[in-house]
Amino acid sequence: MDDLKRLYDESEKLRTLRVSLQPNNVLFSEGDQSLEMYILLSGKVEILKNNRRIAVVEEEGSYLGELSTLLGIPRTATVRTVSLCNFIVVSGERVMDFFTSSPALSLKLARVLAERLVKMNREHVRLEQRIDLLEKGLQEADEKIRARDQQIAQLIARIERIQKLQP
Repeated sequence: MDDLKRLYDESEKLRTLRVSLQPNNVLFSEGDQSLEMYILLSGKVEILKNNRRIAVVEEEGSYLGELSTLLGIPRTATVRTVSLCNFIVVSGERVMDFFTSSPALSLKLARVLAERLVKMNREHVRLEQRIDLLEKGLQEADEKIRARDQQIAQLIARIERIQKLQP
């Protein structure tokens, strides 16, 4: 994240966007309509989905909240500080200016989003394969149950025939 550190050191404007937060502070909550984007300068945050931790982020230069900022959609997760954190906070209306002033940061965001897409595609394929295996297992179980049901029906028919033969 040398580009970010260099830009931060060189830019008085960027330094005015710096915010420090103590541990256990919520940057934004899942479903919020806020549009700020955060860039982690230092510290550690946790990402929560439905109040369950799905990730911990501590890589300097990590973007947080960029999807809501870029797409204008509600927050898809909650982000909470785990340690003392320093961020650059870019308001929704200033995001385009921020990225046009720094092609290096724009490229980093594009790479981050591309990496997430690749990861999600891999996970999607893995889940599809798992679903296929589960469907196959269910079909096999269903076939076994039907075969057992037929055996039970045959046994019941035999018992009924035997009972008719007895006085």
